[in-house]
Amino acid sequence: MRRWILQALGVALISGTAAAQDGKVLYETYCGACHAPDGKGMNDGQFPPLAGSEWILGKPDRMVQAVLHGMQGEITVAGKAYNLVMPPQGAALTDDQLSKIVTYVRARFGGGGSAVSPKGIVAQRVATKGRTEMWKGKQLLKAFPLPKQSKDTHIKNLISKVYEGEFKSLKDLAKAKAGTFEEEHDGLIRIDNIGKKENFGVVWEGDLQVPKDGEFSFELDSDDGSGVYIDGKQVAVLDRIGGMGKPVKRKVKLTKGSHKIRVAYYELKGREGISLAWSGPGLKGKQSLSRTAPKGKKPQVSSGLLIVPPAGEAVIYRNFIEGTTPRAIGVGYDGGVNLAFSTDTMSLDLIWTGKFMDGSRHWINRGQGNQPPAGDKVLKISKGPAFTILESQTTAWPGEYAEALKPKFNGYQLNAKQEPTFFYTLGKLEISDCPTPVAGKESFVRTITINSPTDGPENLSFRASIDWPVQQLASHRYDLGGQVVLEISQAGTGQPYVRNGNELIVPIVLKKDENTITLSYSWN
Repeated sequence: MRRWILQALGVALISGTAAAQDGKVLYETYCGACHAPDGKGMNDGQFPPLAGSEWILGKPDRMVQAVLHGMQGEITVAGKAYNLVMPPQGAALTDDQLSKIVTYVRARFGGGGSAVSPKGIVAQRVATKGRTEMWKGKQLLKAFPLPKQSKDTHIKNLISKVYEGEFKSLKDLAKAKAGTFEEEHDGLIRIDNIGKKENFGVVWEGDLQVPKDGEFSFELDSDDGSGVYIDGKQVAVLDRIGGMGKPVKRKVKLTKGSHKIRVAYYELKGREGISLAWSGPGLKGKQSLSRTAPKGKKPQVSSGLLIVPPAGEAVIYRNFIEGTTPRAIGVGYDGGVNLAFSTDTMSLDLIWTGKFMDGSRHWINRGQGNQPPAGDKVLKISKGPAFTILESQTTAWPGEYAEALKPKFNGYQLNAKQEPTFFYTLGKLEISDCPTPVAGKESFVRTITINSPTDGPENLSFRASIDWPVQQLASHRYDLGGQVVLEISQAGTGQPYVRNGNELIVPIVLKKDENTITLSYSWN
């Protein structure tokens, strides 16, 4: 059995000088010989690739465990089988070195996966400190499953990369630098969740699942330009400025199995839209690969399309939600509690109970405007920045983030129940924001973890609620408008206070490394 020397994750001890280098340098120094600078695997893919590998998607635990304890036995990576041995590297890599390499690999090859801190590596070491054997592939996947995919999707492991700029051709788009990455768990090409109307581009990459050998027809339409590429070869292109209505159809022969698909799209001005469909052996008629229906079909008229979470799981809705910002993410939990988190202001804007969302406006009819929550007891908890620096209790809350807290959204990860944890940075602060429903109750607990390189900044404050009358019930326990009781843990916080009768402000006593704020929301 050939040995899989995973130099991408560090084979030998790294010197103190190298440890100070960034992840890219470490990766190119210690992994290029096996996995190549582009992550596709040396010797025409004889080594498992990192680029396009589902093993590095989702939570980082699976990847970290493989490095710490090694792995053996047959595995499948990006549709290809491997049977190699990866030696354990837990004793050879420091926590800092491993965190830098894993963070770089996930960001570079995993569609912008969230950063992994040295503390995260320590937690993984502690979780399996008694393990003395290498993982077997199936055993590792059972303990740390791959990100869940829809059974009906034709494209697996789909990620989207969003670009900003005035693009007038696909060549212009190819020169741009991506700003954000997302995992598209429904496997559909879509722009309804981008939150932009003009001057942007999107590139989707994933694994197209071809059911049988044969000739397949692809139909592409867009406003403005777009292109489809399979296994690096051009299939269909509409490199133009103009509206939809004149689709292009192209045929290509494909073999059964997984093929790399890349779809590029740019919007300059005016209306926006893209539709992609395919047909061929093993498919029941024309099948859509995009959220927009293929040209030639009349839009369906629906009186409602209620989005219901699967039993025991959550469901995500990323469209325009009334009462929050354009790039808000709606989450509906099994049990009837729901929320909307703004990725523009990093704030929990809305919470409500009962029904989640009616998706007919944006999912079927592509209607304009915002969709209100479908349930009841809707509370607008916040608006504007959630964190800022307040010098005193009478200081006016700013309309924008303080310069030291410039925000950046870094995506979200789903657990086994498809419940998200949001990740973002505020200046030098790294934050994870994890809402979790309480079983059997109209309640959820929100855990905010702040990683700070130093103590401070001083006078950091968190706005827990706004626009609802606040009445203090007990220490760190408050009634919001007679509808919701909010309880705040004392760990990491100063004494909360009420301003103007409807603002609940929580001073943050920020210490170096990890700080935690826990908030419990319960409907009366």
